[in-house]
Amino acid sequence: MRHAITKGQGLDELQLTQIKAVAPLVDAVVLREKQLSQQALAQGIEQLLALGVPATKLIVHSMPSLAKAYQLLGCHFASDAIVYGNDFPFLCGQSTHSVEEALRCENRGMDYIYFSHIFPSSSKPNLAPRGLAALTDVCAATSIPVIALGGINKRNQHLLATTGASGFAAISMFFN
Repeated sequence: MRHAITKGQGLDELQLTQIKAVAPLVDAVVLREKQLSQQALAQGIEQLLALGVPATKLIVHSMPSLAKAYQLLGCHFASDAIVYGNDFPFLCGQSTHSVEEALRCENRGMDYIYFSHIFPSSSKPNLAPRGLAALTDVCAATSIPVIALGGINKRNQHLLATTGASGFAAISMFFN
């Protein structure tokens, strides 16, 4: 699985064009635009659909009502959200940072998890990366797909192959 995550800088014309270009290259584009209102995000989704981006390629962050309304691929939730994947008719994922969080997500019926951050990341400049060993531990502990996140680029993505991860998600690899 390959997920492209938007930069959280809005859904202006340039960003919409970039999403359209990236969508065929990935399994999903996560619209991580937490600063946008539900109305503004809905407008962005409508624009993406009008541009021909399939709803089945889009995952919205933390707004399950939009995932349902537009029949998107799914909704991704922050690590502190208390949600149950079985409550929704679409793909549900959640961010995690430990084996304990991963197991909690599995028990709550999540379809997949993100585990981060693996490598040094410009998104988290003051936090040490968790590394490949921690990713391997999380993959071994849970039966749901684990998607690696954080500092992944074309030079290091091959290092994930031995961890058991089902794929990776990235921001700068797709949106820089």
